[in-house]
Amino acid sequence: MTLPSPNDVQSKIQWAEHHFRNFQMELGKFTRSHPYSIVIESDPQTQETLYRLAKDFVVPDGLRLMAGDIVQNLRSTLDYLACALVRANGESPSNQTCFPISEDVPTTPEDEKSFSRKVKGMRKDAVDLIRTMKPYRTGDYLLWRLHRLNNIDKHRLLLTCGAFVHNWSITQHIDVTNPPLHILERMARAYAADMNDETSRQVTFALKAGDLLIRDFPNAKRNENIKFFIEVAIDEPGICDREPLSEVLFTSLTKVRQTINRFSGMY
Repeated sequence: MTLPSPNDVQSKIQWAEHHFRNFQMELGKFTRSHPYSIVIESDPQTQETLYRLAKDFVVPDGLRLMAGDIVQNLRSTLDYLACALVRANGESPSNQTCFPISEDVPTTPEDEKSFSRKVKGMRKDAVDLIRTMKPYRTGDYLLWRLHRLNNIDKHRLLLTCGAFVHNWSITQHIDVTNPPLHILERMARAYAADMNDETSRQVTFALKAGDLLIRDFPNAKRNENIKFFIEVAIDEPGICDREPLSEVLFTSLTKVRQTINRFSGMY
């Protein structure tokens, strides 16, 4: 039988990084394919040209499954680390050994017993280091978020239920529609104001059939080849509120890498 090795920790996070690279490639292919269709119509009251989403924007289950795999591998990396810390101290991990991440700061005797069971067999300096990291929501939010997302993915797909428009091909659009100067100045001001991703998320997440993406000037020439740039986002209320999925995964990966590096030489 092959015995566990301290290298298991590095192998596990490298596997998570491998999944993340694949996820980025698939996400890029998906978003570059402009996976949406647009309906162009005229406002009967103002004669403005309207660009609406023709159908609901659906994030492929494959991307959601890949995201879940990354989250699971990252959370498992921390548990691999916990077991490696126990073995490095000459002890054997139990079925309760894991990297302790809780909802709130441990305050009750029951909280302390739960924490102690998870770190039993580790050296005192390793346990002390874990305590200083404050692995709970109000202490280390990124570790807590990873833990919560992993628990969710054990029971259902992560709720990457939509996307938002974070940019659009304004230069190409201007070339096609050739707006008057005063309209062009207004568009430039509006475009600068819309550069805030948070505003875009509030306005366009989640993208649904009939959503208005652009209200153009009256009697504007129709731009049949207009391009929008879509950001796939995750919306798990109270955990990730309409946050770009790729950023959530990357910051989680970075956090786990930094965490295991803090225990260098202890396992």
